[in-house]
Amino acid sequence: MPGVSLLLFESHPFTIANADVPRMDTAGAVAEGPPEKGSAKSEDARGKELVFVVRARQGLTKRLMDVAQKGGPVKVFVDGPYGVPPSLKGFDTVVFIAGGSGVTFTSPLLLDLVRRARQDPSACRRVIFLWSIRHADHINLAYADLAHALAHAPASLSIDARIHITSPEDGASEASSIASPEAAVAADEENEERGSVEDEKSLAKIARLPRTTVARGRPDVEGAIEEACALARGSVSVNVCGPASLSRRVRGALCAPVKGPVSVLRGGPSVELHVEQFGIA
Repeated sequence: MPGVSLLLFESHPFTIANADVPRMDTAGAVAEGPPEKGSAKSEDARGKELVFVVRARQGLTKRLMDVAQKGGPVKVFVDGPYGVPPSLKGFDTVVFIAGGSGVTFTSPLLLDLVRRARQDPSACRRVIFLWSIRHADHINLAYADLAHALAHAPASLSIDARIHITSPEDGASEASSIASPEAAVAADEENEERGSVEDEKSLAKIARLPRTTVARGRPDVEGAIEEACALARGSVSVNVCGPASLSRRVRGALCAPVKGPVSVLRGGPSVELHVEQFGIA
């Protein structure tokens, strides 16, 4: 990125967060008003844009955020994509598990799965979409695509979307480093009030999503996988993207007796796991 990168050949891997699928124009859309920020405005635009969700930290991502806040075009050299997404054809049940920005991997797959299910009702029977976010307003990372997929899923496809908010008090900010204790308390109260308002708006936004439940606390990954396998009438695909700790939990949940050969011999479903990790292999 000329003007953003410090080195000529500096490169950073990012996950494409949108799916190259046409909009499914039918009655019953969830989102109201103008298109969500980051979503395409038309079918033509969707085929010509790449959407990335980048968490600003230090270095390039911090500089990129500063440039984005100023607005205007930015010249970017794109190389890739690298890797191949999992093929979800032939699975009776598909489980998506995402932590935070890992939804940039699972939401495009959900959109594509819904599109294929509309064309072929036998493509998939059941989907569990589990997403763990720290704060309620993080729903904006994928709200437009998630709302579109849920609103246009055919009756033959059962989608169970579960959003877990892990922060005990959304909007509660970290302690402010202000010299005066009185000023610190006032600032914390102001931030908490502002955060509470944003939290309520985000929760109301999530409530408009069909087929969706919201819960506080960490998700029951093991229970979701066990449920998917118990109700499956065929093979199961489990796809996870997020922190390493989340991937370890999923791997642990898929150990015997859920996925072991004894389970298959007893009539249990075969399970295929795909773990998407951020970075370049």
